[in-house]
Amino acid sequence: MRGFESIRVFHERAPSIPLIAMSGYAFANADAPTPDFLRMALDLGATRCLRKPFTPVALMTVINECLADNEARQGGLTHRL
Repeated sequence: MRGFESIRVFHERAPSIPLIAMSGYAFANADAPTPDFLRMALDLGATRCLRKPFTPVALMTVINECLADNEARQGGLTHRL
């Protein structure tokens, strides 16, 4: 199963669980029109996206944003990493 299919299926089966999409797509030709894979991932159900390479700090920031969003939706407390 490819990434987009995985995102779609995962989101259908567990829509309340945040999903972080990561892409390291390297554009072969800067002049050619290319799709925005991370935007497409969001449209399919990803909660947040990261473009590779990313730092550990960027990853932790996105994870904490997902946890904060979940906390706000549930009105309760969650752990921060």
